[in-house]
Amino acid sequence: MVGVHIDPDANENKVEGNRIRENGGEGIYLAGQDNVIGGTNDAYRNMINGPAGGIVIAPEGTGNLNEYNYIGTDETGTKDLAEGDYDGIQIGGSNNVVRNNLISGYGEDGIDISSWSSSPVIPENNLVESNSIGLSSTAGEFIPNLNGIFLNAATNNTIFDNDVAGNLQYGIHIVDEAGPTLNIRITENRIYENGNLGINLGTDEVTLNDEELLDPDSGPNDLQNFPVLDSLSYTSNDITVGGELRSKSNSTYVVEFFASTVGDHSTYGEGTTFLGAETLVTNDTGYVYFVTTIPLEYYSGQIVSATATDPDGNTSEFSQSIGGAKDQKLAIHKPFRYHINNQALSQYSYDEIETAIRSSFETWDEVATADFDFEFADDTDSSRASAIDGMNLVSFKDDRFPFAPGVLAITAKTLRMIPNSNVAEIIDADIVFNPSYENHPTTPFAILPEGDTISDDYDIQSVATHEIGHVLGMIH
Repeated sequence: MVGVHIDPDANENKVEGNRIRENGGEGIYLAGQDNVIGGTNDAYRNMINGPAGGIVIAPEGTGNLNEYNYIGTDETGTKDLAEGDYDGIQIGGSNNVVRNNLISGYGEDGIDISSWSSSPVIPENNLVESNSIGLSSTAGEFIPNLNGIFLNAATNNTIFDNDVAGNLQYGIHIVDEAGPTLNIRITENRIYENGNLGINLGTDEVTLNDEELLDPDSGPNDLQNFPVLDSLSYTSNDITVGGELRSKSNSTYVVEFFASTVGDHSTYGEGTTFLGAETLVTNDTGYVYFVTTIPLEYYSGQIVSATATDPDGNTSEFSQSIGGAKDQKLAIHKPFRYHINNQALSQYSYDEIETAIRSSFETWDEVATADFDFEFADDTDSSRASAIDGMNLVSFKDDRFPFAPGVLAITAKTLRMIPNSNVAEIIDADIVFNPSYENHPTTPFAILPEGDTISDDYDIQSVATHEIGHVLGMIH
């Protein structure tokens, strides 16, 4: 059964300070108007979790405010208590506001804004603002949803100033399978470390720009073309980005710029830090070139990407990224001291794991051109990667890290750019092995004898050696 059910005729109610959990149906079913779920301080916060969806706003539900709730977690915002393939918040109505919530751990979408097959209502004019979607309340940690935000057959909705990070597939996924999905304005968000694209229009991963003039194709968000960036320079106070946009003629576009320490594996996006925006006007052929200088008080890297939004509010996917550090060095200490999580694997003891990992680091120690020295510090109980703990960790047991399908391991680095240079300081570097390959049915992790060319298993030492290359700044 539903935890709290608000009928279509139940209006202007408040649901505050409740722990709504372990119900057979969704935590809150909301079909009324002008209701408030949560409030502006901890006492008003609702904690909603259990074996079904969090909050469902029916097509009849309009003008409702959902704010400052913890959805899918416990009261600390650090534990994954969502169960099954459900959504954190499902919106089928219009003119609703979802603001300042923590929405994490769901097997489907953190937020789903879609038309219902049982209703003619097209969800529109909903505002998703300043939420944390896929994160823990602990800085630098994730509680992934499958997707951060999903939209299908919805129009004129705004996604503003959210943190959408750590989700297993897409940060924001917009499709039109049930009807047109247009005018979805995605602005000033922080979208990063999701398993696949930060923003995906349609179902074909990166949607390349049209080769024809005037951006003629159609689809989710009109398949708005993204900017093409071609130059980048930094000083200690600002960043200058050059590039072009080709789209509709004589039209006004807003181009937003983002910085990240590490680019997406697709090379398109994502965007950890919102840098700023510029308004541009295309000429008769739909073309405009720009050179934009943006003041910087703080930035998190030299990899820059951008989006474009048309006058109707259709936002593009992220552009291909530009930039990066030409050199990297240790920020705090030398040598590079690393820890290994002390938990054994099902087939191998910790001692066997340590031997394989240390052998991988020793391989790089022997490379004369790698100006790094590696030193094993100790084993540790810590199992989860953290961008801010200062511990360089190797772990097979991080159950929260967002892995895209088929990814064996990830090197997660925190870099700080040195002003007026192309040099990055390494603040923290963790190597995280995908736990799903510990007991994979066909190709598990293994410790293989030297020279093995027959086994289909993934050799731990080889994978670690590859990932250490990423610590050194190498790319694929």
